[in-house]
Amino acid sequence: AAYVVLPLGDGLDSKGVGAVVKAVSKAVPRLALLALASADGSLLCVSQVPPEAVEKKGLRATDWVLAVVQLGGGRGGGKPEAAQGQAPADAISLDAALAAADDFARSQLGA
Repeated sequence: AAYVVLPLGDGLDSKGVGAVVKAVSKAVPRLALLALASADGSLLCVSQVPPEAVEKKGLRATDWVLAVVQLGGGRGGGKPEAAQGQAPADAISLDAALAAADDFARSQLGA
């Protein structure tokens, strides 16, 4: 299964990040995606995972989000195919979040 970790930078709120994730997932339905953005002092994290990646590879959106936001003491939740979370932006850098997201997906997918 293919995956991408997408840094969206500053200025998008959770609805904006969610809209980007939904649009990409609709365009490329077999792609597992985790997007990160900074807004109002928080690091936002939204993930969408196709059913086949959940069932065959064990990549769950909830676990993927938590693997990132818990590094900064954040919280998250959702379902195996769609989840979101956030952490204080001063508790985890975007680079650390991107690396954690990539490492987690790679370990789950055997990439």
